[in-house]
Amino acid sequence: MNNRATFFNREIIFGTYFLGEWIEQSGTNDIQESFNCLSKNPFKYIPLFIHCGINCTATLTGLEKVSLNDVINEVDNVGGIQSEAIQNLLTVFTTSITTQLGKEKVEGKSHRPKVKR
Repeated sequence: MNNRATFFNREIIFGTYFLGEWIEQSGTNDIQESFNCLSKNPFKYIPLFIHCGINCTATLTGLEKVSLNDVINEVDNVGGIQSEAIQNLLTVFTTSITTQLGKEKVEGKSHRPKVKR
């Protein structure tokens, strides 16, 4: 499964750690809600999404984290949220999630933890 993308010359791994952090940082309860917030207000949530991804990968790989301000500036530098760079990143994320969730569903596993808030 291809769950890796590159943005701002940094690798982003869309794995388990990222998903847990993204759900928490987006203030949602599950993966579907986190998709919804990306659609509802992409100008706010796409930079946060990328920032979360870069910094989760940095934690896993021992690399230096980046600031949200740096990510926001890079989103603007590549042409904004409709740019090819952003759309490619979102495609990798969506494909990795739907592929992985589909496998888990077929195997009979729950793909979403039940979270009480």
